[in-house]
Amino acid sequence: MAYRITCIPGDGTGPELMAAARVAIAATGVDIDWVEAEAGADVMEKYGTPLPPQVLDAALLHEVIGGWDPRDSTSINAPLPDLVGAARRADVSGLRVGVVREFSGEGYAPGVLQRFHEALSVLESLGAEIVEVSCPHFTYALSAYYLIMPSEVSSHLARFDALRYGLRAGEV
Repeated sequence: MAYRITCIPGDGTGPELMAAARVAIAATGVDIDWVEAEAGADVMEKYGTPLPPQVLDAALLHEVIGGWDPRDSTSINAPLPDLVGAARRADVSGLRVGVVREFSGEGYAPGVLQRFHEALSVLESLGAEIVEVSCPHFTYALSAYYLIMPSEVSSHLARFDALRYGLRAGEV
């Protein structure tokens, strides 16, 4: 398939769909909550993992977007591992893969867990070690999110307050 490398697939869910349809070489996932979209806030927008069709493509994209960014307080000033070399070797022997216990259970589309376990079996047959890990506080993640998100949106939108209602700095 010929890619149009002079074009980008856009934003929102467009990039993911383009990559899945093999129209784009790769995409990065973006998670924007509907509450934020309605509120006009962008503070909880999260950019996700590269979503290309092949592991090597993911490694190449990660090499471009990964690493330390002095303007991003969440990035780490440390060298990136050679993911491209690892992908080209396609050797997972000795790799330890952590599977989070709390991510199993209900809520998956039919067949998703089966394919996930098939992928784990393939990794294990190639020499990877599959290790179950526990993150017990993940059960509180959704509740914590719904406590934090409105505060984030509120503080983000507070800067626009005077635009609509006028400056009230002197009022008590």
